[in-house]
Amino acid sequence: MTTGSPWRAEAGALLKRLTARWNQLQPPDDLSQQFLADAEAALAETDNSVRGWWNGRHKETVWRSLHAAEARITSLGTDLGGRLPDVKARTGQHLSSRDERYKALIGIDPANLGLNDRTAVETALEAALRLGDDGFSTLRGHRNRLLYTATALLVVLLVIGTAATFKPTMLPLGIGQSTGGGDFWWVALWGLFGAIFAASVSGAKLKLSLAPYAFGVPLFGLKVVLGAAFAVVGVLALKAGVVAGQKVENQAALIVAAITLGYSQQLGTKILDTYSKKLVAEAKPSTGDVKSG
Repeated sequence: MTTGSPWRAEAGALLKRLTARWNQLQPPDDLSQQFLADAEAALAETDNSVRGWWNGRHKETVWRSLHAAEARITSLGTDLGGRLPDVKARTGQHLSSRDERYKALIGIDPANLGLNDRTAVETALEAALRLGDDGFSTLRGHRNRLLYTATALLVVLLVIGTAATFKPTMLPLGIGQSTGGGDFWWVALWGLFGAIFAASVSGAKLKLSLAPYAFGVPLFGLKVVLGAAFAVVGVLALKAGVVAGQKVENQAALIVAAITLGYSQQLGTKILDTYSKKLVAEAKPSTGDVKSG
């Protein structure tokens, strides 16, 4: 059930730990049991449909159910006093110090826990974990936007390239005054090469994440398509004399220009790299319960 991707293994470990803690509750809690059952069912689910992959329903159900169960089990447990420092630390990662729920949590005395204190623990921890889970939805949306942007741009390039194949004069990308039906694809190909090189170097710096959504491949795809677009537009600009002193007078110059322009997309997508890494950091699943104790 939990074999495969890292996020499944991590979620499965958390499920086992929480189930063991639930078994120690006296009396048993039906609500947290239902949360655990929902998580287990979603974790065992294999949805290979495009729609399921796109909306990520079962993945997000797993984490939201696990975290809802964790917040409740933690608040009801007889070991709450010992877990309170960890709860405060993890909650502080998501809730502001000005948040009333966090203030109530910080003020709890581990040696004197009452019913209201346990309610405050559940409320604060659940709110904090929910914010982390919301990061999964944001990351999924980011991945999907990268995909349909890359797809839309690819379709536009294919349409323009097909038109340029039958009417080369519409995009004079050849050497000198010569034009040919394959000029567009030749320039785009070398732009792809430059973009692939840049994207590979950038991708090597990415760290593995336990988040259930990966953005590396969609981002790589967008960079590659942008590289081809940059090469086509850039070579066209050079031939038009937009850049003073820069000319494309032979085949070698054309290839170097296309590769350089394809590589240059990295300058434009660097902000995407930074934003993507930020989203992954924010969407890191809170699994402190698995790693503690």
